[in-house]
Amino acid sequence: VELARSGGEDAKEWAAYALAKISAGGFSSNIFEADGIGPLVELARSGSEDAKKWAASALGDLARLADASEAIKEAGGVGALVELVRSDGAHAKVWAAEGLGNLAGHGPAHF
Repeated sequence: VELARSGGEDAKEWAAYALAKISAGGFSSNIFEADGIGPLVELARSGSEDAKKWAASALGDLARLADASEAIKEAGGVGALVELVRSDGAHAKVWAAEGLGNLAGHGPAHF
């Protein structure tokens, strides 16, 4: 999480990749507890293309957790995911759409 927050561009890409794999492996709560949502939203918004797609993947998994969904909303993650759905990156689009769907599963309060 710290590399996603303050590393160089390459480090942030690898951190986003690692966080995506960790979340896909069923450890989203660990990322949430480590305050990883803010850095992931920032990477989804302004990271490199690779960082954006991996951040979208991680946020999509995190959005399955009710507490994390609220944190994603508060960090501006809905807007970041919507921007990625509109982007040219095919993987980022799919993972961002998945994240928005998972957020919607927690009700309209998350939008």
